[in-house]
Amino acid sequence: MCIRDRYQRRVHGDNNIRNQFQQTIMFLQGVWRGLGKVIEGNLSYREELTITQLKGNVFSMIQRTQHPETGNALHSEQGYIRLFPESEGANKGRAEFIISHPFGVGEIEEGTYDETTVRVETTQLVRSATAREPYTTKLVRVFQFVDGRLSYKVQMATTKQDLYDHLEAVLERSA
Repeated sequence: MCIRDRYQRRVHGDNNIRNQFQQTIMFLQGVWRGLGKVIEGNLSYREELTITQLKGNVFSMIQRTQHPETGNALHSEQGYIRLFPESEGANKGRAEFIISHPFGVGEIEEGTYDETTVRVETTQLVRSATAREPYTTKLVRVFQFVDGRLSYKVQMATTKQDLYDHLEAVLERSA
């Protein structure tokens, strides 16, 4: 069986398998809002994260942050999440994030997911000619769904600093 046929069976196969897959990753979908913070410097922000299933195993992701008092925009990123079940009916598998940033950086992160957790880390980064130093060299993201809340932690490394705890947030589903 060729790779495409296996993919079609795993992600678009019989309704039972598809339903199991969708139930497994349902925790990701929705509009999530809450507070986060930049750990170094203790800067707080309001966040809205929207994850929408486009088809099968492909999701769009749009993330925006604002200053908690002024409402001024701070950061945003958007891209796609792709999830690949380990095997037919499996509640875990491979995860891929493809994300772009408005400051001239694009990233590909790969890792794993299960019923409550997605963990990915950078496999590739690209920068535009206008991206400024210090350059990001690695990111590790961990999303966890616990007690109806979606939390995440982001670690980052740059050309001037080894991997360190960068961001964390706790979000609640609002839609």
